[in-house]
Amino acid sequence: MPAAGRCTDITKLLLKYGADPNRRYKNGSKSAYRALQRGRIDYVVTLLEENALEIESDPMYKHFNVEFAELAHIAADYYASSNEKKAMLLYKQAINFYPAAIKEFEWHYGHVKRLADNFRNGRVSYALGEKEKLIFSLNLRPTIKESDLFRAYDLSPYDPIYYSYIKYECEEEMDLIAYFMMKVKHSERSLKLSKTILTCYEENKPGIALINCVKSASENNKL
Repeated sequence: MPAAGRCTDITKLLLKYGADPNRRYKNGSKSAYRALQRGRIDYVVTLLEENALEIESDPMYKHFNVEFAELAHIAADYYASSNEKKAMLLYKQAINFYPAAIKEFEWHYGHVKRLADNFRNGRVSYALGEKEKLIFSLNLRPTIKESDLFRAYDLSPYDPIYYSYIKYECEEEMDLIAYFMMKVKHSERSLKLSKTILTCYEENKPGIALINCVKSASENNKL
């Protein structure tokens, strides 16, 4: 069995016997956060699939809602054609996490814009320098990489998967104000897509396949 598969089985076994992935370490962190920081997407995806993650309200760690939302959305797209029950749970997880992600990006957008405006108006003696950029880069990854999901499921990158999750590219030198505004819009669109897929399926089942709702929502979003 591949390593990721063994990790998934062990995680499910621990959950079955009462392990709490939302319990804090002494420094305030949680196992899901540490897994994301270490690139263990397989562990986090398993927690999302098992509905074992709680929405984090601690301002120190709330930026992880961004990654939880994106992971749940991508994983839901992956399961849409093969396991509708699991995919629906994951779309609901994404819908739960996206609002916190949007608030997080809106806060960063406003904070960076205020810094820039104050600097232009001579109210501060420094610009948004390397220290501030480093802080932001440590707190927020640009996006969940598709390769991370493939590794979590031991998939070949050539397997056919229909994604409603909106992929996007960030220029390395993109202005931070533009970057955070783009992330707000991206998360808002992704939240809307997840809700549209959920509504389509619940209003038309059992006469419709979930994957058709995914395709329809994605095509309409492009119009």
